[in-house]
Amino acid sequence: MAFSRWWAGALLLALAGPNLSAQTTAQDDDAALRRAGDILHIALPVLAGGSAALKRDWTGLRQFTFSFGATAGTVEILKQAFNKNRPDLENNRSFPSGHTAFSFSGASFIWRRYGARFGVPAVAAAGFTAFTRIKGRKHFGDDVVAGAGIALIYNWLLVKPPGRNVRVKPAAVAGGGYGLTMEIDAARRADQDKPRPNPERPLNFRIGFEFGVMDSRRLYWAAPPETGAFLSVAPFERAVTPTARFEGSWWFHGAHEFDFVLAPFEARDYGGFPDEQFHFGGTDFAAGVQTEGRYRFNELLFRYRYRLVRTKRLDFRAGGSLAVRETLAAVVQQATGSSARVSETEVTPLGHARLGIHLTRWLGLVGEVDGIYRSERQWSGGGLAALEVLPAAPWDLLFGYRMLTRKHASDELFNHITFDYFGFGVGYRF
Repeated sequence: MAFSRWWAGALLLALAGPNLSAQTTAQDDDAALRRAGDILHIALPVLAGGSAALKRDWTGLRQFTFSFGATAGTVEILKQAFNKNRPDLENNRSFPSGHTAFSFSGASFIWRRYGARFGVPAVAAAGFTAFTRIKGRKHFGDDVVAGAGIALIYNWLLVKPPGRNVRVKPAAVAGGGYGLTMEIDAARRADQDKPRPNPERPLNFRIGFEFGVMDSRRLYWAAPPETGAFLSVAPFERAVTPTARFEGSWWFHGAHEFDFVLAPFEARDYGGFPDEQFHFGGTDFAAGVQTEGRYRFNELLFRYRYRLVRTKRLDFRAGGSLAVRETLAAVVQQATGSSARVSETEVTPLGHARLGIHLTRWLGLVGEVDGIYRSERQWSGGGLAALEVLPAAPWDLLFGYRMLTRKHASDELFNHITFDYFGFGVGYRF
């Protein structure tokens, strides 16, 4: 009980800090949010390590040290490798989000080691940290998805629930009467932290993260469609950028599957010098001045699919999706002070099919297609071609290519994109 009071009190203190200084202006609110994220990304790992120390859980403390160290090292290596600019252009250390990774590292350790009673509020606080990084213009959506994914994967891999190697049970006593006996399973104690999948318990849930690089050079937009300039990032620099996506799945009665997908695709902070004056979003932009084009395409996908065929070699599923898509396009000229921003949100239904081919017990091929065609100016499609690896339950790995293509015209914005995405995915079932 003392442990739970200490943990809850420390977490509430961390959350209270930014609330005490809430201000009325948007700038002050953003500063308060950033400060909250700064506090939580330190408080949650401290709570995790401190919890293990107070409980004298030295195995747990060792596991937390390894998982947090691996998370921090991976984050730093990726930041140095990709040099992705932040939304506020402060520096080029945007991908992945370190604040989010550290927060989820501490929170997911607490959940995995000590259960949902303490883990749920901790993960909620970590999610709030991710929100503060986006709202405070320190990170993009895929930055925080990548940070959370790295932390969770290392915790799934390195942190195990404590083993219960001591058993107490009733027993008859020689000469009459009854008592209690204690059994200590030394063999189980030696490997109590190894994963032990229960074959009688189906793995009905899956959480997966994909990491990769996206080529966004085939990206064109105009605003308004009739009079705005037809812009493209192709002549600009840094058209290849790192990204990440999240997918959660639930299987119901074996054949039914419900999925939730968060896929933030972004092309941003390109710099170029237009040869002539152009018009975008109701604003005229000068020629020969450095111009930045910023584009975001965030997608939430709610999908259902049904397993139609399942054999030793084939797995075929079909269904449909509802995609909620947010598009934002902006053009900025710092020297002239000219800027324009156009955004829109749409809800699009998509057909879906997935084919899996099992080559061996642990190796297969996966193909997916999504799409809808409404007219020459309104269509959308996408697909996945990947190699699937099943090293051991409950893990799965994907290595492959994903593509998204879309043409959409509204009163405010004409948008034609094709994103090519190369990367790998890690899934964990439970």
